[in-house]
Amino acid sequence: MIKTTAVDSNSPFLVTWDLGKRCNFDCSYCSSNRHTNDSPYSKLDELIKTYSFIKSWVKLYKKNEYTIDFTGGEPTNNPNFWDLLKHIKNDDPTVTLGVTTNGSWGEKHQKLLTDHVRHATISVHFEEDPIVKKRVLNNILSLNKQLPINVNVMLHTDHWGEVKQTIELLEQNNVIHSLVPIGDSHNDIVGWFKDKRGIM
Repeated sequence: MIKTTAVDSNSPFLVTWDLGKRCNFDCSYCSSNRHTNDSPYSKLDELIKTYSFIKSWVKLYKKNEYTIDFTGGEPTNNPNFWDLLKHIKNDDPTVTLGVTTNGSWGEKHQKLLTDHVRHATISVHFEEDPIVKKRVLNNILSLNKQLPINVNVMLHTDHWGEVKQTIELLEQNNVIHSLVPIGDSHNDIVGWFKDKRGIM
């Protein structure tokens, strides 16, 4: 799905491209309209057709520069995402690509990401397997040396010690980060907290 809004002819052309709801995480505070673990991946030929449609819009508005930001679900979880990145950059090296991700991609994809993407937003989730969480932090520290990133730290009260350690690690390594409260909009989930002050 692609989100479109009114286009200001004087503003940069930005496309937020939702590659689908499929995600390799299953966070308790993420609703089913944002992610699933079993929905089908978009096929590469469909993705390339969508990219061609985006290019036609860029041409229509006579834009010399444009940005495509990928989101989901988890875009890097789609095995076709990596071939899509290569296709786009081979077709148009001037396009700026960004991604919103949970940061869990494997080591073999790190170079692909840094070769093709110019900025990233990475969310740190604390309900995942310790090995996966360690990989996410390693990816963040590595990526931070190579391109602009912003890290969203999900303020999970059940993992508060780990949350604080992560914030300290990001600060020590000069990683730009934001603190993201969770829970208030999901207080219907059994065992979840409700922050009565609305600040955490």
